[in-house]
Amino acid sequence: MSLHFECSGCGACCRRIETAVLATQHIEELKFPYTWDKDGKCEMLNDDNTCNVYEDRPLLCNVEKIADHFKLEKKAFYKLNHNSCREMQKIDNVEEKFKLKL
Repeated sequence: MSLHFECSGCGACCRRIETAVLATQHIEELKFPYTWDKDGKCEMLNDDNTCNVYEDRPLLCNVEKIADHFKLEKKAFYKLNHNSCREMQKIDNVEEKFKLKL
């Protein structure tokens, strides 16, 4: 069985893309081609939390491809991202249906 990162589609990370872009701006492969608003929300995020470019999203937006690209140990990397997601979800008070489970 292959390991898979479970995204709930809540949009919490997309509403904070500025933070991720600034934290990774020195990594060429993670350059981000889109802009964000004054609150840090990605211009590609729709009101229903779907992404306009999901199928062709940047590497920065794809946890699985980042792990593969940088040859990271997936279980630990996914857990780190999972914990970050849960914190953002808590701050955003997302609906129960979007909350990630352990």
